[in-house]
Amino acid sequence: PIRGSFGGGQLITLTGHGFNSTGLTVTICQQPCLSISLLSNTQLTCRTPSIPFLFADRLCNATVLAGNLIQSISYLYQANLTAMVSNIQ
Repeated sequence: PIRGSFGGGQLITLTGHGFNSTGLTVTICQQPCLSISLLSNTQLTCRTPSIPFLFADRLCNATVLAGNLIQSISYLYQANLTAMVSNIQ
């Protein structure tokens, strides 16, 4: 998925080339991705971090830093995918 909740926790899969465990970092909206799992040198998974809730969608970069190489793709935090409490009685 290229979109998820402001609450985070979405498991995403990133595909590319040259992934290895040395110096590998993944961020979304400049926040570290959680539970990074390196599946191969071309694929990894991680859980999206939570970010402060906005009533409007927020487009961010999902950035992979592998050694000296950096690559970004878009990731969308969507308000309508975020759980909200509207009333307590």
